Amino acid sequence: MAINYTYPVKGSPITTDEFLIIDSADDSTKKVTVANILALGQGGDVGVASLTAVSPISNIGTATDVNLTLTTVPVAKGGTNLTALGSALNVLQVNSAGTALEYASTVEGAKHVIQNVRFVEAVVKGDPVYITGYSPGNGTTVAKADASDPSKMPAYGIANETVSQNTNGTITAIGSFNGTFDSSYLTQNEVIYVDIAANDVAGRPRLTSTKPAGEANLIQNIGFCSRANANNGEIEVVAVGRANATPNLNSAKIFLGNSANQSVATAVTGEVTISNTGVTAVTSISGNVSIQGYSPIVTKSDATFSISTEEAGKTILFTNGGTVAINITDSSEYPVGSEVHLVNFKASGSIEVAAGVGTTLTGGTEITYAYGKGTLKKESSGNWVFFGQVV
Repeated sequence: MAINYTYPVKGSPITTDEFLIIDSADDSTKKVTVANILALGQGGDVGVASLTAVSPISNIGTATDVNLTLTTVPVAKGGTNLTALGSALNVLQVNSAGTALEYASTVEGAKHVIQNVRFVEAVVKGDPVYITGYSPGNGTTVAKADASDPSKMPAYGIANETVSQNTNGTITAIGSFNGTFDSSYLTQNEVIYVDIAANDVAGRPRLTSTKPAGEANLIQNIGFCSRANANNGEIEVVAVGRANATPNLNSAKIFLGNSANQSVATAVTGEVTISNTGVTAVTSISGNVSIQGYSPIVTKSDATFSISTEEAGKTILFTNGGTVAINITDSSEYPVGSEVHLVNFKASGSIEVAAGVGTTLTGGTEITYAYGKGTLKKESSGNWVFFGQVV
């Protein structure tokens, strides 16, 4: 006669629970635990063929595979609390309330670099700021940049909000800056610069589309005005911490200061030119041909010779053994002060100088000394003096 036993069911057995088995080796009844069975391994004649458990682990495919299904991981547990990825090129960032993470598109402002700072001076939204130091507990401290004061330059970024003195806030260090601020006075699609304090207008950032003029003012390109608007301006910030900016310099030109004290690329022309390798050429210098400190030499063997403007500033060696007759006629091309040096470059003979039409000659007229020297110098319009070893 069979005896039926009814036992209560335990819904959640644990590894230390015990039950009876009949040992196949000797047909004796023995006690084991759940842990003993699990320790046998998996498959074959021993072990557990499958495991059924409560979610998040569920059976899929074959009996030996399991699937792990998770819901969102909260931010407090190090997760995003999001159920899907954002769109291409989105940036994962903390939301404006500081309570959760979110995917932000470039339109929503993920196309700029923001830095937390401490404003030690009241600023208007969009004001360029420079770094003044560091405040423990608050971070980098900043104040309004000023192109007329080297101690307040260069600018590092622009203020994201209008704030009072000694207030924590943020700046845009690089990238797109937009919102409710007045940029209508700037020039759209133009480079903008840090302005000087003297040009401040209430409610407007200290920015300008015009390079600050004046020798003492610094020039810093801080960005590009992509939208000029009284209520919704936009600036592409490129503040690079460089106080002075100069453009590329064209070949064979130098920077010269113009009437506004700004550097301008200018070619050196006229009597002096410069190449793009730094070679300077002097074609002529009015009133002083030689800037090297000596007079170029010209040798003449003529018995008669008329001096022209080509000989101005030069030393002429006359080698004809007899008497050489020299004529000089004044010309407007001879500036007052022009000189011509004559040398009786021979052992015998002389040099005789005479004035041409419309020219007056004072002093001596002749060099009789062997290797003697005389100088013709224009002392006023039409008047020359001949001096030196002359008679």
